[in-house]
Formats: sequence, C-alpha cells, structure tokens
Amino acid sequence: MIRMSNAEVIEFNGKVFAIVIRKELEPEETKFYTHKNNSLQVGIIRHKKGYIEMPHIHKRKERIIEDTQETLHVVQGLVKVNFYEVDGRKVGEVLLKEGDMILLINGGHAIEVLEDLKAIKVKQGPYISIE
Repeated sequence: MIRMSNAEVIEFNGKVFAIVIRKELEPEETKFYTHKNNSLQVGIIRHKKGYIEMPHIHKRKERIIEDTQETLHVVQGLVKVNFYEVDGRKVGEVLLKEGDMILLINGGHAIEVLEDLKAIKVKQGPYISIE
C-alpha cells in the first residue's frame, strides 16, 4: 500500500486495486485522488460558507468505458474488503470504518461485514451481471 496525498492506494504487482479515503482526511481545498483518465472520479470538495457553484452542464462526449469501478462509503459499521487477482488468489485486504470510502478500480473484491453495515454504493451502469 502506498499513500497518495494521504489517500491510501492499494496496489499489487504494479496494478492499482483501490483507493481508500479515510474519514480523517482533511484537505485544505478541493482534492481529487483519481487520475483524470479514471472512469470514475473521486475526491473531497471543500468550499467556504457563501460559495456558490455556477449553473453548468458537463460536456457530452462519447466515452468508451471498458471496466466497472465502484465506490463504497461506510455510513455505519465495520467492513473488511478483500482483494483478489483474476485467478482467484487473495492478494490483500483493508478494514473500513464509519466515514471511510473506497474506490474499487481493478481486480476482484469481496466484503466481509464485521459490524452491522449501512453503506452507500455507487457504480457505473447499466448493470452487467457478476462474473
């Protein structure tokens, strides 16, 4: 595991499996922790009281997304996320507690709920079945 501006990057054999953003992470200004080419962008936004974001529309551009990335934000509970290579071999794990968030990027994963869990999950659609 390496740290990237205090976010934890879970990496095995040169491949980024996940990025963990801990509840305690407090950047002074808006900070994104993903590369601009990631198919799902994750960061923390910070603005002072009175800030107003101007109305805007994101540019429409044809995109080819060949992966499915997902985030899990733990609202309540404790969960262990296990990481797997494509061949099914477990290569690591990380514990997430209330307020932590993970972006799952590559490889396989499974969760083990250690305390009753309430979480928010976001992933790209449309839904494609699990392998």
